[in-house]
Amino acid sequence: MATTAAERQRERHNRKLENGFKKRAFYINEKSLKVLEDYRNQHGLESLDDALNMILESK
Repeated sequence: MATTAAERQRERHNRKLENGFKKRAFYINEKSLKVLEDYRNQHGLESLDDALNMILESK
């Protein structure tokens, strides 16, 4: 059964909330964004927020 992008995003958002995550918006410079994108790709992660959380948890 196909779902729309909005439905998939809503499901992902609800999963994150159920797992205790909080949604926040923030600004990031290009260099930091590149680091997050590289980390996400190297570790096969679904999103940049997953990459950010892994980096922060490893500190």
